[in-house]
Amino acid sequence: MNIWNIEETKGDGISCPIVPANLAWYKQVFLFFFRFGICPVCVTMSLTYGISKWTRKLVKFIFRKS
Repeated sequence: MNIWNIEETKGDGISCPIVPANLAWYKQVFLFFFRFGICPVCVTMSLTYGISKWTRKLVKFIFRKS
């Protein structure tokens, strides 16, 4: 057990890292990002910024003056 109360099955450490057992999907996604050194908050902020930028362009296009 660890601080998240997650049971783990141990791999051999070389070809198979420690894999969480019976883990909720959102925790699996969170751990997946950290396994590769990517901060999930940074990814979320980047996607949110890109979507908001695209939305602003779309709104300007729709409501432009004729």
